[in-house]
Amino acid sequence: MDTSETYIKHIREGLMWMKIEAEYVAYHHYLRERYGWFYKLWGWLS
Repeated sequence: MDTSETYIKHIREGLMWMKIEAEYVAYHHYLRERYGWFYKLWGWLS
């Protein structure tokens, strides 16, 4: 297998994971904004 093809494949996978991570972070931030009281309650209980 050509090394440049493998390299491009790794970059694509990396970008995909970065996109997933960014979406997860944004979603988590949204949940925290929306349900901040729940996070506080959870933190207090645990």
